[in-house]
Amino acid sequence: MKILVTETVSSSFRAHLANSNDVRGSDGLDVREPDQVKPLLGGVEALVHAVPTVAKDQSEEETLDRSTRGAYVLLKEAVEAGVPRAILLTPLDAFDAYDADYVIDEAWRARPGPEAGSLAPVLAERVFREFSRQGPISTTSLRSRTICSVDPSEVDRRAIDTVLKADDGGSEYRYQVYNVDDSVRFPLRAARSLLKGVG
Repeated sequence: MKILVTETVSSSFRAHLANSNDVRGSDGLDVREPDQVKPLLGGVEALVHAVPTVAKDQSEEETLDRSTRGAYVLLKEAVEAGVPRAILLTPLDAFDAYDADYVIDEAWRARPGPEAGSLAPVLAERVFREFSRQGPISTTSLRSRTICSVDPSEVDRRAIDTVLKADDGGSEYRYQVYNVDDSVRFPLRAARSLLKGVG
């Protein structure tokens, strides 16, 4: 499968995907710029993007712009290029406000803090969700504490492999979200039942 993997995805994750796919990167390019994104999408069958990490010298405005406008431009160009599937990798920080004893699944609403680093993953997920509602593209958000780190877990890797091979079954609603953290707090319930081979 030919996959565009943005530079926000860790190098170890990119190397994993390259083991069984034809991976194209976006290193050095600004995914907020349509003229830089468009040439990368020819013949691409799937897009994999991670919520950008927050740099120490980066303003709140820049953080939100990279996350939201970056996701918007990527998906707009992907739809125009006929890319059928996009995957967003997001951390679980937006659920930290809940009591530590709560068991949280995909039905729980995120409770981000007011800072940009907490809001960015939630806003990126909204962009992915709305594109699936309005356009001919299936999108999936995979949430995990390690999925955006330099060393994603084995469950993270198996989850993305499964989503890339999944058939949406012609469903009218083409947005899915899965917690793939494999912890007591974020159990793999939906991932186990809907993504065969995970967990």
